[in-house]
Amino acid sequence: MIPFCDSNDVITKSNSLTNTKYLEVYSWEKMLLAHPKEKEIEFAYEMVKEAYLDCYVFLSQFHYDLHPKFKVFAAQNQEKIKKYMEVYLTEK
Repeated sequence: MIPFCDSNDVITKSNSLTNTKYLEVYSWEKMLLAHPKEKEIEFAYEMVKEAYLDCYVFLSQFHYDLHPKFKVFAAQNQEKIKKYMEVYLTEK
């Protein structure tokens, strides 16, 4: 996947492996396919179905302040991040 990424590990070149823009999200996609229905990561499977795996990876599983790619993701997905936090991370 590295040949398709820029220096921030943002996937910038078209490829036949994924439609995601981020190396970490691609890695999670591969892991979830390799380990279907693991109880410990049920929420991740739900986020795939809801199209929020990127938010889950960057906001719930990733030490984002260390990587410039989080800034790219956050700048391009402000409303999606807000909705993810409101819908999936707050108690009702």
